[in-house]
Amino acid sequence: MTTIEHLIALVPPAHTLDKRTPPVETTIYRLNGVKVKSVQHAVDGDYHLVLVDGQNRTLIAESPDPACARTSALLDRIRAVRSSLSGAGAGDRVSLNGAGFFDYEPNFAIDQARNGIELHPVTAICFGTGCTPK
Repeated sequence: MTTIEHLIALVPPAHTLDKRTPPVETTIYRLNGVKVKSVQHAVDGDYHLVLVDGQNRTLIAESPDPACARTSALLDRIRAVRSSLSGAGAGDRVSLNGAGFFDYEPNFAIDQARNGIELHPVTAICFGTGCTPK
């Protein structure tokens, strides 16, 4: 388990386009009971869940378009998360798992963390308090 505070304090690695940089970008993180500030449908077809903690720190958790993730080993999880987002909205509480990712091309993302960290892709999500993402 981690916090938005911890993730946004991480130092981004040197920019790489072809692979994820360990350890942050090869780790699945869990956030528990964070509030959804907004859900945005990005230009590239992805969904951005802007998450906010009690100190108004924000972090994007991204649910990619499954059509763009056809070769991903996580495709089944990406599809499951995507189908569960239909009713998500501002004010909801969520717990989720997602891979760390420093987004150097944020597609005009609103409320992106200053260090560019996101959880992308989201690999599991549940709504409410006290739930466990699977």
